[in-house]
Amino acid sequence: MQTELFCFLKERIYSYPDSDILDDNGVRWSYKEFLDCAEAFAKKLHGYKYGIYCQSEFRMALAVMACLCAGVTAVPISADYGESQKEQIIETCGISHMILDCEDCLTEEIIGKEVLESENLSNIALLVCTSGSTGFPKAAMLTHENIFANLLDIEKYFPLLQTDRILISRSLCHAAVLTGEFLIALSKGANIVFGGTGFEPIRALLQTKKYSITVLCGTPTFFYHFCRFSMRSSERLPLRIISVSGECMTGKTASVICRALPDVSVYHVYGLTEAAPRVSWLMPEYFITKPLSVGRPLASEEIRIINEEGVPVSSGVTGELWVRGPNIMQGYYNNPKATAYAIQNNWLRTGDIAYLDYENHLFICGRRDDLIIRGGLNIYPAEIENQLMEEEYIAEVLVCGKRSEVGQKLILYVVPENDLM
Repeated sequence: MQTELFCFLKERIYSYPDSDILDDNGVRWSYKEFLDCAEAFAKKLHGYKYGIYCQSEFRMALAVMACLCAGVTAVPISADYGESQKEQIIETCGISHMILDCEDCLTEEIIGKEVLESENLSNIALLVCTSGSTGFPKAAMLTHENIFANLLDIEKYFPLLQTDRILISRSLCHAAVLTGEFLIALSKGANIVFGGTGFEPIRALLQTKKYSITVLCGTPTFFYHFCRFSMRSSERLPLRIISVSGECMTGKTASVICRALPDVSVYHVYGLTEAAPRVSWLMPEYFITKPLSVGRPLASEEIRIINEEGVPVSSGVTGELWVRGPNIMQGYYNNPKATAYAIQNNWLRTGDIAYLDYENHLFICGRRDDLIIRGGLNIYPAEIENQLMEEEYIAEVLVCGKRSEVGQKLILYVVPENDLM
């Protein structure tokens, strides 16, 4: 039985007959051709959860759509992860069936004996793996309703047009890309270009010019380099919108973005895998005055900041960010202990340290697990990194803690500005 999410996407796809998708090989597909191919492959899928391991991101998209159509659980695995991480995900999720790409098509392969299922996956659309701070993957169980609710919320603020052309340059294994770029583009009828994965700001810049890209999403670090390279030319870019997420923004990066893309609407957003993924967004007009803020929660979501005693704090006071809404995952696959810790009374503990200003705009300070205690002081690396990034001679910086006999030491890794010229 096809789910409400798939039926919604199918209806939207049929309403945009002139929209198209450019795959990794430069082949153009109409929306209908893409859907027909996904539905044809869906008929081969029966009752299992499927690991998806494709060299082509376009075929990854086809496989995910086929799983949504068939009502089976998809487990996207990036080809960029490497063999060890791939095997860890297969083990964590108990995968016995895989979807692979072979030349220009998809194929199903049995890789092991099916084991007795430990979870009820009847309504689970995706198992999306995230290592968090543990180094070992945990699989967030995202239901069809989680994704659908988040998609509808993103639609309310993200003004994609049918005339837009969005470049997807990151793996669909990330919920931020799958929901926040690919599915939202399908739902709005935007033209899609698959540009390849990997951290390649110069390639993305060239593709932006070549394909007249109007919408681009990426991390602050990506856009810092993208914008610095773009400023070496006087050629005006076709960009209309950018969406920035995935790391803490710095004042230096925000300044570079504003200088390089003065006429572009900048959406600074925040999310995490367990929230399917979007949690908040900053209105573009605030990016000039509050570039470090990730704005306010989406329409159907609630947030609160909790201190170590479990009590909500007032404006300006930092604590752990908790989120509640219809987009919050069902739990971690086959990991009840982690689920019980992460979800309490329907609230998701994000593990991110944050605060709200007097206008209820959200600011992310860093990860709780990154906390360094030195001389009795609580130090969050992101705060130091942000401060150091304001220096003109620093291009990139990483701060971490290292245990010693007398406590934790601060270790700094710095890339000088000249090294990137």
